[in-house]
Amino acid sequence: MTSKSSERRNPKSPAWNYDWDSATWVHLHTRTKSRPEYVGFVDEDEGPHVYLLRPTILTPQGKWIDSWTWRERIGPLPELKPPHEFFGEVIVYKWDVLDIQEIEYPGEIDRCWFCGNKIPSGRFCEPRHEYVFRRMDLDKEMLEPNDGYRGRWTRRDSLLDFERLFDIKTLGYELKKTKAKTRDKFGAKIDLISQIIRLQTRLSGIYTQQCMTKEEIGLGSNENYVLRNTIGNQPYRSLSALMLIRNTFYGSARPIIRQFFESLMIAKYAEYDPAVATRWHDQDESKPESQVNLSDVLRPLNKIGKKNTRLRETWRVLCAMTHATRVSQQVLRLPDPAKPEDVTKLLDTSQYFENTEYSLDLLFLVLATNFHLITVFLAKKAEGWWFGDRQDAYGSFKREKTLTKSINSLIQQYLDDTMLNLPVYQMLRENLDEFEVSWNR
Repeated sequence: MTSKSSERRNPKSPAWNYDWDSATWVHLHTRTKSRPEYVGFVDEDEGPHVYLLRPTILTPQGKWIDSWTWRERIGPLPELKPPHEFFGEVIVYKWDVLDIQEIEYPGEIDRCWFCGNKIPSGRFCEPRHEYVFRRMDLDKEMLEPNDGYRGRWTRRDSLLDFERLFDIKTLGYELKKTKAKTRDKFGAKIDLISQIIRLQTRLSGIYTQQCMTKEEIGLGSNENYVLRNTIGNQPYRSLSALMLIRNTFYGSARPIIRQFFESLMIAKYAEYDPAVATRWHDQDESKPESQVNLSDVLRPLNKIGKKNTRLRETWRVLCAMTHATRVSQQVLRLPDPAKPEDVTKLLDTSQYFENTEYSLDLLFLVLATNFHLITVFLAKKAEGWWFGDRQDAYGSFKREKTLTKSINSLIQQYLDDTMLNLPVYQMLRENLDEFEVSWNR
């Protein structure tokens, strides 16, 4: 409220009737000889007081200086007392105001707007001061709409502490640290999978060459387009998934693993129902009703009494992890590079290691089922490629047997290593058992 004594002191001052709620920059002329003019942003008024934020003041010598410089060189100003003082706020008394002019944003000063520290550029000396400014919505009031987002706000960084972490450099720092931890923890599994991929690729190359030879001499039969596509794409799918997991992107690897899993299931079923292979080859991608999907495999297996409970559960989990669900992709980890311990903490809270190992186990699973397709179906199609000659003039049979034995050994080693984690071992073993049985009616 305005006191009567204040009105009597200077009833003609325009400050008494001015709309101080307009929240704008103003230029005040006063009757105070030591401070004849002020420029600042109106925060609010209370009775006889007008509160100015980020003020500059005209000295009797005709020089404009900021309020912090005034205090340093000349002395105290009418001001709020701590803890309420911030942004160099000062008080101007309404009875001293001779004239009020609204002005545009007056420009920068070489002081932090919060604490008054001298800075070479920007408006704040550190992000936390800018943070308070923004949290009070003063950036929307004190600056022109486009000015608040232009240039550097602080001397050190134009971003707030948390926002600063959303940067490719921060992500790169985390990925580098996490990749090393991944290698330390899962190096043995990664090496086993790498060897399986390498040897499987060689083995499928032997059988593919033999099948092509049969086709060229007119002995080819029982074409299964899905099988050829699935085994032929194994190097790309498996290497892509492994590279992503090794580089910490287990979430990005899972859609590839799901695609691989579905292809394996359809490819095997097509061996028992050639019409599925033909339909898969002739399907029109623009017509959803023509698409072959895993339901076209699981429903018939149920009808003929083939157990597929674990395979169905694996597919359900893969779908949940690859569609846009709350468990798809992976938790974003943004450690502060200045706090190396943050990496370990974030990996623990995000269950990174558990998810990474599960993705490695799923990748192993599709490789083991792919090996079944190679040795049982592709190998059968390759039989008789050299007119039944078993003299092995090119050493193909010898290489085939060596590779098959080595892959079998690697798969068994991986399974043996998981026996310490019984639920994982059971998941892998049951999937393989359901996949490897005959699907004949």
